[in-house]
Amino acid sequence: MQLFRLIACTAVVAAIAAATVPAIASSTAGSGSNEWKVDLSSADSRVNVTSAGGRLRVADQRMRLGSQPGPAGYLVTKPHHLDDPINQVGVEVTGTAAVEVRGRSGTNPWNQWTDVPGKDLVTLPTPVTEVQFRINLTGTATVSKVSARASMGQSIASAPTAQIRNYQVFGTREGLVGGRTANGHVIKPRDHFVALPSRRGLNSYPGKREYMVDICYPKTGRCVTEPVEDVGPWNTTDDYWNPAPPRQSWGGLPQGVPQAQAARLWGYNGGRDQFGRYVGNPAGIDLADGTFWDSLGMSDNDWVWVGIRWPWY
Repeated sequence: MQLFRLIACTAVVAAIAAATVPAIASSTAGSGSNEWKVDLSSADSRVNVTSAGGRLRVADQRMRLGSQPGPAGYLVTKPHHLDDPINQVGVEVTGTAAVEVRGRSGTNPWNQWTDVPGKDLVTLPTPVTEVQFRINLTGTATVSKVSARASMGQSIASAPTAQIRNYQVFGTREGLVGGRTANGHVIKPRDHFVALPSRRGLNSYPGKREYMVDICYPKTGRCVTEPVEDVGPWNTTDDYWNPAPPRQSWGGLPQGVPQAQAARLWGYNGGRDQFGRYVGNPAGIDLADGTFWDSLGMSDNDWVWVGIRWPWY
């Protein structure tokens, strides 16, 4: 029976795959420069941040995003174009913020978001000619300046062939109508989106569709493609769809196995998630109500097939 479910759902997934505020004063370097001041006054996307008083800060101290314990917001910068390919990026932040970067070349899709650890250079899997930053603020933190530098260094592991990667994981219904997701979306009744336990494939708000997943439910034979708009369940740094490297956490697990699944079924990490909580179910994806009930025809949490549509490279 398990083999039949595997073959049937793989066929369905294959069918789907064939069927994608006031400004902070800033003097940025021109497009093409490998050292530049990031323009914080012109955003590609921003949620709950303001530049009042000359500093980037959280605008509404009452707003929570997803599972953040306190107020939070973020700004996605305009893309910075480079004259020559680079694969290493570093930032220097005047203030307090967590910064992520992503890149692409030409008309290729954006790769996934990667943390930039302070002044240290982060190495991207392949060379890119365009980069973009996501600046995340929490609580009363402020930022007045972000400087960036890029260079070409030694590449890491060879990039895999671009293709949708399919994994069988446990899917749960998210619910939480009226709450906000990690990207700022207000959850509606019968909504359509998914949550994955990592920010690396999190779309910006509103309405971005750069990170999409296919979900198939073998018991009904139904499939749907939905955007990633929240982070969870259980963990927030578990990009289980990636090999190690660049998997951010739990690199000792097989690719495609969520940490929560290993914790619940195998006792991995003492049966606890990254926050020390005992894992109550092996979930690797949360499904909004409309996705769960209407698109997939699910009546209870169950195993589904998930196809990751974006390249990590």
